[in-house]
Amino acid sequence: MSECAGGVAGTTYTLIDRDGRPYRSAAPGSLGGYRPGKLYGRLDCPSALRALARGQYVRHRVFFADEDTAVAAGYRPCAVCMPRKYAQWRARREGVPEFSGFSGRGSLGRESESVTMASDTSRGASAAQPTEARHEPAGSDAEAGVPGGAVVGEDGLGRCRWAVSHPLNLRYHDTEWGLPVRGERALFERITLEAFQAGLSWLTILAKRRAFRTAFDGFDPEAVAAYTDGDMARLMGDAGIVRHRAKIEAARTNARAVLALREHGGLDRLIWSHKPRRTPVPRTVSEVPARTAESKALAAELRSYGFRFVGPTTSYALMEAIGLVDTHLVGCHRRGSSGLYDESFGAYDE
Repeated sequence: MSECAGGVAGTTYTLIDRDGRPYRSAAPGSLGGYRPGKLYGRLDCPSALRALARGQYVRHRVFFADEDTAVAAGYRPCAVCMPRKYAQWRARREGVPEFSGFSGRGSLGRESESVTMASDTSRGASAAQPTEARHEPAGSDAEAGVPGGAVVGEDGLGRCRWAVSHPLNLRYHDTEWGLPVRGERALFERITLEAFQAGLSWLTILAKRRAFRTAFDGFDPEAVAAYTDGDMARLMGDAGIVRHRAKIEAARTNARAVLALREHGGLDRLIWSHKPRRTPVPRTVSEVPARTAESKALAAELRSYGFRFVGPTTSYALMEAIGLVDTHLVGCHRRGSSGLYDESFGAYDE
């Protein structure tokens, strides 16, 4: 932490403007006419400095005094310049094992967590990858040097940035995410978990995945569709899962929709009928779309059959997870692992 640079201890924040000049205030709120983010970090944060060099505002709220007060006030450490503090904060918040960081080259976390564009054109352009989830030779040092690009670890392998923030993310990224998933039960599980993830980090869902499978009878659609109000109460009392009533009820509703779909070709056919002919070829996190025309169409069709919690963004995250699109960053060693797209052009391999 930086030393207190004036102001009352426990109350002084700093927001950097596009000229690199800090605004100071004795209390939280709008500083210098700009609305800061709910972050605290370092003035020499590499992400913040890169943002300033690109003419962007820094949504970096630098706390100069007592860290506990910042956390109590709802601020979190910057994942880029304070990766260990961020890992400790996330572990406490989400009840998952602490991970102190990744020893590869590159910074942890997304740049979007500490900067926002001065123009309105970037609003809503967040990646749909797990947390708030790439081409050229895998593990390329050149690509790893791109701000927001793939991170190369001690094993010499490049990976998507979200994958290196925790061992659970890394294992999921390296063994499952982006591989083709087929079959009614497997797809129902992915739809359910993506729905529960809305508003949370994917790490939270991964940490509770085994408990989810137990609580929802292995995601057997017929079993979940038959749940009674007593089962709803049981799930609301299960601390091992995310206890969100609307999402729990949506799981039962969606299971019944899955059964009804059997008369119309089934869930597998519906989802995979929305595969695009081309997949994105993102070199940085900012190039990964949050939604596409295909995800909007998939969401609309799922909703027409009665599915809930399946908006275009959630549907795109589902498409990424099951290999319907390949959004591994250029330079990630898992790029092309689905086997469905030509690596050079992102065209669908038929």
